[in-house]
Amino acid sequence: MRRTLYPRPGFSLGRRTLPIETQSANPAFAEFVEHARWSHGGLVFATIHVVGSGNFTKRFPARTEADDQESRRRLEAALAWVHETFARAKSQSATAVIVSFHADPDFDGSPADQMPFKALLDAFEDEAVAFDKPILLIHGDSHRFTTYPPLQARATRQTIDNVTRLEVPGSPLVGWVRVVVTPGASPSFAFEQRLVPRWKYW
Repeated sequence: MRRTLYPRPGFSLGRRTLPIETQSANPAFAEFVEHARWSHGGLVFATIHVVGSGNFTKRFPARTEADDQESRRRLEAALAWVHETFARAKSQSATAVIVSFHADPDFDGSPADQMPFKALLDAFEDEAVAFDKPILLIHGDSHRFTTYPPLQARATRQTIDNVTRLEVPGSPLVGWVRVVVTPGASPSFAFEQRLVPRWKYW
């Protein structure tokens, strides 16, 4: 998968490639070419590899210790990339940070549901409070189009208002979401759900 989708680490796919940073440049995380980062218009964008099924912690009959190690290793790399991304955003005086990943980390779930993602959620909270500028977290997995501030401070349970969650739609409502950014010292985000007509695929 990595060889196919990331044949040239440091460059995006597409007709017009985009130079990007990748965590694979760090020997400590050399395998994580999918952890990418780039800047545009004062915004910092990053991708992290976070998957469903409890961040790949759910048991299945053929599971081995190698699977457990993969989950731990990937989370360690993702956390390092998140912290580095916010450090980069601060050093560049970025006006906003956008982080994309796959899994629904159970923002609304019970503490038990959130446990596989707790370190990531805590990192988002800590960085959001320190950054104190708009943050957009984009993910899929649960297939429901929704946008709202998903994080609450651990100590006070108060909503952290500078963070917005965008969960993109999925089957059976296949489509995409247009994100409109209003630039400025404190950018704002608007979202337009674009669904593909059912007759095209169903």
